[in-house]
Amino acid sequence: MTMLSAGIVPLVATSLVSDWRKSYYVTTTYCLVFNLPLVFLPESPRSDIIMGKVAQAEASFRRIAQINKTEWKGFDSEPESSQGIRVSENEQKKVSIKEQMITLVLHKILFLETLAQIILWCVIYLCYYGVNYAWDKIVPVTSSGYFLSMAVQIAANITFVPAMRVLGRRRYMTWSFVIAALLLAIGGATSAVPLGNNGWTVASIASILAQFFVSGVYCTGLVLWNVELPPCTHTGTVIGLSSSSSKIFGLACPFLFGSLVDATGGFVASFSIMVGLCLVGAVCSYLL
Repeated sequence: MTMLSAGIVPLVATSLVSDWRKSYYVTTTYCLVFNLPLVFLPESPRSDIIMGKVAQAEASFRRIAQINKTEWKGFDSEPESSQGIRVSENEQKKVSIKEQMITLVLHKILFLETLAQIILWCVIYLCYYGVNYAWDKIVPVTSSGYFLSMAVQIAANITFVPAMRVLGRRRYMTWSFVIAALLLAIGGATSAVPLGNNGWTVASIASILAQFFVSGVYCTGLVLWNVELPPCTHTGTVIGLSSSSSKIFGLACPFLFGSLVDATGGFVASFSIMVGLCLVGAVCSYLL
């Protein structure tokens, strides 16, 4: 959703609509339509417990357990009262960033989980935006690349939710990265093979399909896991580390399909790097 609202939709709107007012209408309409379902989403279990709604929290936990192919065994003890939870939350806020970072480093499991999440964020960011920086080279019309990128992310949001319910989050994330790596390998090996006389190539189709699987991992898997895995006191820090790291490594995106393509005279090197990134993402997803 962030990728769409912050980047792709405005790019598509400005490339297809010359009037800046109309482009604003397009992006605003998109945000209104796709944020409307938030009104109907259930509250988080943690928020339900804070408000004293224990029954609703248990129902949410059962639903989450069903999606993750596990069994909800109930609370180990009776949840604290609403006031008690609020007190503990106030105490959680006293944990400084320095103390959180020390905890992340000293606790092995927490450190490895955080490291895996940071790597996954960087892999997704590099692969997704690496392709976005190259639509002028991959497809005959640049705006069509941005439009298709937006379309496959919407399709991924719709498709991967039931897929996650069937396969479980870890398995579907792992296989999504593997399939994306296979598609990018095909694209790199056949980057010059045309599909008709309209400028489309095998690499064009492979890139779009790879984006479908990568964006599905981000939207329906990694973002949710980022909230669930760390302790409540460290959630913001872990998400901040993951997101900021991906933005820093994202500075290499123009290099992946810009300077590297010009220097090598083809897509083989760029696709090979992204194949390696997707395989790293598959390993991290499996171990997470």
